[in-house]
Amino acid sequence: QNLIQIFKISFNKNFYHSEESHPFWELVYVDSGKINAISNGIGVSLSQGQVIFHKPHEMHSHISNKIDPSNLLVVAFTCESKAMDFFDGKIFTLGKSEKKILSLFLDEAKNATKKLSGSFEDKTPIDFSEAAFGSIQLMGAMLEELLISLIRRSDENTFKIKPGRESKKI
Repeated sequence: QNLIQIFKISFNKNFYHSEESHPFWELVYVDSGKINAISNGIGVSLSQGQVIFHKPHEMHSHISNKIDPSNLLVVAFTCESKAMDFFDGKIFTLGKSEKKILSLFLDEAKNATKKLSGSFEDKTPIDFSEAAFGSIQLMGAMLEELLISLIRRSDENTFKIKPGRESKKI
């Protein structure tokens, strides 16, 4: 329904942000490097090309791995569709076509906002006052296309977050 915030952030190898919760979805894509994502007390490692979704009101944080600097794309949005339940607790490794969709989304985000926030602490709402014609609609369509693509190929390159070998309870 709404795009809340878009961040394109570069983190040093010592980055950490405190646990937070909010009433909207958050897509976190690792463009480069590696990070640790904590979701409701469960920690998982994410590498370049992977994406995690945090559902509304989920306690979460992101921490560098203390080795690699990283670049993240964070998209906060609202969506009331029951289909979003599919993304709860899952990590995806994006394929070539999905990375292309995300790249086109970013291009339109730049057309719509003129400048993406580079600070995780910046909670200023997105300013669409100078958006190029149709850019907001294209962003919504591209985000929907990405979500549909991930659901359609759900059995490939999808990981469920749960305590076990790959994750740890914090």
